Amino acid sequence: MSLFDGEKGITIGNYGLNEYEILPDSNTIAITLLRSVGEMGDWGYFPTPEAQCLGQHSLSYSFESINRQTQFSSYWRAQEGQGPILVEQTSHHTGSLRAEHNYVTGADDQAALTAFKRRPSDNALITRSYNLSNDKTCDFSLNLPNHKAKVTNLLEKDSNQTLPNQLGKAEILTLVWKKE
Repeated sequence: MSLFDGEKGITIGNYGLNEYEILPDSNTIAITLLRSVGEMGDWGYFPTPEAQCLGQHSLSYSFESINRQTQFSSYWRAQEGQGPILVEQTSHHTGSLRAEHNYVTGADDQAALTAFKRRPSDNALITRSYNLSNDKTCDFSLNLPNHKAKVTNLLEKDSNQTLPNQLGKAEILTLVWKKE
């Protein structure tokens, strides 16, 4: 969650229960750290003792003051703790990709890659990216070796739109990749 006035702000990363409320009268951000209730619903008394979450609990959250230079990178840091890092060891094998390659260029912290998957209809590779900013465009280029990209819509239907080199304000870009 982030509040930013164009000059300064804060980003809060709440790892687990992503619930908050802005209380403007008291200039407060209320974050739900633990939800524990003795009854649920509004149809009369319906006890739910298991929902009380009795016992010890631990929680994690982050708080970061931000400015124009750190706004988007703070989103990444807040998101990094949302799930554990998964590591898989592979055997030594040959491959056609270089050991190092820059797949995304020009976007800095302002663009996010949110999908890297196969399209069910034809098994084509799909990528989805978006511009984190509502206020400014950003240069953006995605390059997969030995593949050619075409723009699709959010439903992953091919379109005739020209492949852009920029993401517009808050723009979502879905691409289908075919082997050359």
